[in-house]
Amino acid sequence: MDVRYINPFIEALVETFSTMTGLTPVALKPFLKANKQAMADITGLISFANEGVHGSVGLSLDDKLAYLVYERFTGDSANSLNADVIDCVGELVNMVAGGGKSRLSQTGESFKISLPKVQVGRDILIDHNVQAPPVVIPFDAGGLTLKIEIAMEKRA
Repeated sequence: MDVRYINPFIEALVETFSTMTGLTPVALKPFLKANKQAMADITGLISFANEGVHGSVGLSLDDKLAYLVYERFTGDSANSLNADVIDCVGELVNMVAGGGKSRLSQTGESFKISLPKVQVGRDILIDHNVQAPPVVIPFDAGGLTLKIEIAMEKRA
């Protein structure tokens, strides 16, 4: 996988998360995901495509971090993965994907992105709809962990 497609999403995650939550996430060691199993309590996923490349970007958060994100976004508190928290995670992944798309457009790459899909539970499968394994970059955000996973492949 070409890092020129990964770095814009990482940069967008750090900027968006820092701005919206006041926590600056610090990247940890990346790895290739070996299966489709969810890696946290809630995962937001957005597909992206252009004429030559397609794939998706996902954000996975444990419930405590999802509650904190919701609190920082809205000023309200939450203690369950209710519809409002789910919508909040969808908006977060939408902002990250949009930021990545914007950064890629500055390099001449134009992408279309889908609406976010948010899935709840660790027992679900996250399908990026590509053959290539996703690259996962975990982040520490104030002692809590979030993960971005990016999968893409060239169109035939």
